[in-house]
Amino acid sequence: MLGVVLSLITYLICLCEGFLLEPSTNNASNIPLGNKQYVTFSEFYEAKNEQKYDVTFLRHQMDRMKADSDKTLTLLTSQIQQKLASIEHSFTTNGKMNDTNELQQLQRIVSELEDKNTKLQHNFDNLQGKYTAIENELLLSQKTTAKLVVDVQALEQLKPVQDLKRIKQELQSIKSQTNSLAFNQQARNQDFLALYNETINNQKNVNYLGKRQELYQNQTQVAFKAMENNYNTCMVVVYDKIDQIERSTNMTDARVDKATEKVAMTSCVSHDKVLSVAETIKFDDVKTNVGIDNLSSFQSTGKFNCTKDGLYIVSIWVLAQAASRDSHVYIYKNSNIVSKTFIYDNTYDTGPATVAVELDVNDNVWVQFDDGKVDSYGSCMTIIKIM
Repeated sequence: MLGVVLSLITYLICLCEGFLLEPSTNNASNIPLGNKQYVTFSEFYEAKNEQKYDVTFLRHQMDRMKADSDKTLTLLTSQIQQKLASIEHSFTTNGKMNDTNELQQLQRIVSELEDKNTKLQHNFDNLQGKYTAIENELLLSQKTTAKLVVDVQALEQLKPVQDLKRIKQELQSIKSQTNSLAFNQQARNQDFLALYNETINNQKNVNYLGKRQELYQNQTQVAFKAMENNYNTCMVVVYDKIDQIERSTNMTDARVDKATEKVAMTSCVSHDKVLSVAETIKFDDVKTNVGIDNLSSFQSTGKFNCTKDGLYIVSIWVLAQAASRDSHVYIYKNSNIVSKTFIYDNTYDTGPATVAVELDVNDNVWVQFDDGKVDSYGSCMTIIKIM
């Protein structure tokens, strides 16, 4: 880059004779050049060195910012992965294990109660069968007793008193047996009622445990859902952070590319030309062209159209013969004059000017002369993008 700049400076010195080696050196023709219309070689060289240092410093800064952004992205990604792994491990080892053990314990209790309930139901069925058999026996005994009463009444009329006593004793014995059967039946009824009550209580316990199990399942599902929502929220935040870092990195890359892109052009007037009032000077003989996208338009119109925004140095050297005294050479940015240089009289005179302008995309820069003749020897324009 420095070699190109030095070559460009040497070429301009040879072509335009526009730089002074020392500020005290006077023009050979003793013709006034206006107020500060020249730049010494030492000043220009010092400015270029400062510019090179600034560009190098900016490039190092951009490289360091990009490296820091990459390290930050890598560190954040690693921390996020560790955090997610920790969350999953904690969830797996703590929450899920506790809920699973509690559910298994409840299921085991429910299973044991169901087994007990099945046994009680079986016992109840056995007692029901025995109770039915006893009722049948009691009914049969009652029928037998009734029949015996009839027989006794008949016998009392037919047999002696001795037989009647014996029959009464038998009847008394049958009555005692019947009372015993009735007492046993009552005891069986009490046992049946106790078993029935126990069955009801067990059924209530089963229902209660079922509800508790359902409640725990619902709570577990709610907890799982909450953890899933928290996980999704964390992932959304993580993805947003990653997108922000990527956008910041892209912006940094774009700034680095913009700061290091090269745009430069030196072009001269190809032939002598008499210009009308406020006519644009066409520097159509291109000597140097780096990064200029619309060179043909500049050659045909004389207007430089900016396609890459930034800070530019615009330098001109016009050798002209004015049609009248005190004519001017102007540098325009869009419709605004950014520089004005005198052409002293109607003899050949030079009008150098150098300005720094901030250009946006589609801004135009051109040079106008009041009126007179522009000489092709030494009338040139240089545009350089410095940052």
